[in-house]
Amino acid sequence: MNEATVDIAVDNDLVLKAVAYGLAASLWPPDTRLGLLGAARYVIPTWLRRLPLARDAAQVEAEFDALLAAAEELEPDAAEIRLAAAIEAAAQEAGLPLDGGESQLSAMVMERAISWLETGDKRAIRSLESLRGRADSIERLDGKVRCLEQVVQAALVDEKFFPIISAAVCAEPAVDKALSYCFSCTQPSPVTVERVRQGLESYISSLRAEAPNVLGAA
Repeated sequence: MNEATVDIAVDNDLVLKAVAYGLAASLWPPDTRLGLLGAARYVIPTWLRRLPLARDAAQVEAEFDALLAAAEELEPDAAEIRLAAAIEAAAQEAGLPLDGGESQLSAMVMERAISWLETGDKRAIRSLESLRGRADSIERLDGKVRCLEQVVQAALVDEKFFPIISAAVCAEPAVDKALSYCFSCTQPSPVTVERVRQGLESYISSLRAEAPNVLGAA
């Protein structure tokens, strides 16, 4: 097993949403050892251009460049490529949705003892749960996966981030419908941090019922 050089591996979907909102610095403190797929620098700018964002495009691009500079690019080695291929094959055989990026990150998290795999793709989390007993050693992911709502929930432990995150989410309704709902973006009255936490926990609990093993507690 390789020694981990990052603490958190983040999938492209979650990176996209963090950058679109302008919240990367709020979700991941500067001292976080963050790892992104090497392909992120190529695919995410294209995805960002397709989103109808209210924010200035140049600012969004600059924030993405800053995130890339602060993070480590993750590329699978030969053994991890083989493991990722086996995970993908098992998913295909079972008819489960799991893209190449998720399988590569899963392999690297397992092989490098990375603490967390953070993903904005709930379908991938459900698929990883369903692959237990089907894909070799996939149980090594147990308790190591976090969803978008958990990442936001963790950031809200420090309540100074609440107005920042709330304003960012409600300014960009096209980015994630679940978060827009949790922050009551369409309601006329201001939302409280307690209500937001309840909304986030509702989504997390629902996902935990479907992925009780792989979804982490944090």
